[in-house]
Amino acid sequence: MARCGCSDTGASSVRSLLSADNGVQYNSLTGHFMADISTNPGNNLTLDGSGKLFVPTGSATVTTGPGILGDGSGPNPVRANVAAWPYPTAPVTGSQGVFVHPGTGQLVSPPIQVADLVSVNYDRTYANLPASSSGTPVVADTFIINLANPDPNRPCLVFIQREVKVRFTMPAGSSVGSSQGIPGTMDETARYHNPGTASISNVGILTTKLQKNTSLAAGAVSSFTLSVGTENAVGAVTYSRIEVNLRALYIAQ
Repeated sequence: MARCGCSDTGASSVRSLLSADNGVQYNSLTGHFMADISTNPGNNLTLDGSGKLFVPTGSATVTTGPGILGDGSGPNPVRANVAAWPYPTAPVTGSQGVFVHPGTGQLVSPPIQVADLVSVNYDRTYANLPASSSGTPVVADTFIINLANPDPNRPCLVFIQREVKVRFTMPAGSSVGSSQGIPGTMDETARYHNPGTASISNVGILTTKLQKNTSLAAGAVSSFTLSVGTENAVGAVTYSRIEVNLRALYIAQ
């Protein structure tokens, strides 16, 4: 034991020459070394039944903020603080979810779906033009509404409501029909008769139709053209005014 630099080779003398550093405990009376395990709250390092260092699975805990539950331990895992599914049907593939904002890293939901209603109104006068005596509609004039999907993120359905009033001057015993639609698919929507013995003027009935027109891609633009016509005129019937209201209802999908 000359290496110790002393003549006493007893166990107690050797123990006095030993010491421990960070993370290690040393008992100079017994000569035992052991791990120096912190007693601070949150520490999960321990000794197992065989005396070995051990950290139980899932026992490392974390501190969470708003919207997050749990501390990361086995019985209390970290999880989103979510509400129960409130709808009668189960979630399906394609349902909108929650996403990470690429700029802030925050959880965000999809943009709010857009619904909008726009309209354009026409009031045109004519120099008492003759109504058509054809058995099928003949276009008297056309009216346009420009369409633009207001949602930059989603396609939308477009519903068109069209209101039309044609004003006629009708001699005694005359009759006439007014029609509306797109060229080639116009249909008669009103029929007028003057069974009296005197001419009447400024005759008109407001007719309304609603149709599903199209689907527009996100941010896309288009247009809808309405044709208004006359047909089946009996007698020298003329028209002097057409009033049209076109409304577009946008519903994002």
